[in-house]
Amino acid sequence: MKRPVLTVLVLATLSSGVAYAQPATPNQQAARPATPAGGAQRPSTAVNPRTNELAKKAIEVAGKENYEEALNLFREAYRADKNPRWLYDMGVLYDRMANCDDAAFNYRAGLFGGGVLTQDKESVDNRLAVLQDECHFKERHKLISDRHDRASRYMGMKLCALAEDILTGIITPAERKQGEECKAELAKAQSQTK
Repeated sequence: MKRPVLTVLVLATLSSGVAYAQPATPNQQAARPATPAGGAQRPSTAVNPRTNELAKKAIEVAGKENYEEALNLFREAYRADKNPRWLYDMGVLYDRMANCDDAAFNYRAGLFGGGVLTQDKESVDNRLAVLQDECHFKERHKLISDRHDRASRYMGMKLCALAEDILTGIITPAERKQGEECKAELAKAQSQTK
């Protein structure tokens, strides 16, 4: 009985982001309040129709417990528009697959990037604490080499500030330059979307 409940819970979590991220017509956007009812804030990155369709397909595939294919679809959506919501959704799938490190990585990236809805932040923080207790990933991530690897992954996903935070006290000149380039690319991409 536990498995169907978890599957429904995972699907509800995944689908809430896609339903919430539906693109609006210009008339709907003008009439829409900045903060929806209930005080929840929308993810800061707009969702384009192509990635929204990829996410819907990923949710269908995840409902059939084909998590690898669903992950690939969310990765493709993330590569297309860099919406941190897709990182959070990948975290949910990795969590469902009992892959603690990748689940924690994607949950954190989703949280830091603003891809987690306001009402879900506390739940994600709590789940990260549980993952820490279950998998002891915090001890493994204390290694300096691991911090450099994780920062490189974050810069690749354009989460520049998070990468710099991880490298506090150990950043190399090459990483500092990479961080500056990351910030410049991110600023350019954000100015193009406005």
